[in-house]
Amino acid sequence: MVYDEASGDIHALSPVAGELLQQVLTVQQSCAESLALALLGEPPTAHDVRRVDKLLQDFESLGFIEPCSA
Repeated sequence: MVYDEASGDIHALSPVAGELLQQVLTVQQSCAESLALALLGEPPTAHDVRRVDKLLQDFESLGFIEPCSA
């Protein structure tokens, strides 16, 4: 569960989304591929990377994260 203080909304995250958000919040900068690798503990497939990228886009649209320049 994530509470958004700005909107007052509560968001229920899947276990994978929760782990990903925790990883994003503890790592300075990371790409979808390196985050997928950290979550899986093995090289991710293209599908895994796309799923992580989609979650990152969802987090951004909800205002949980902001994009950073590479």
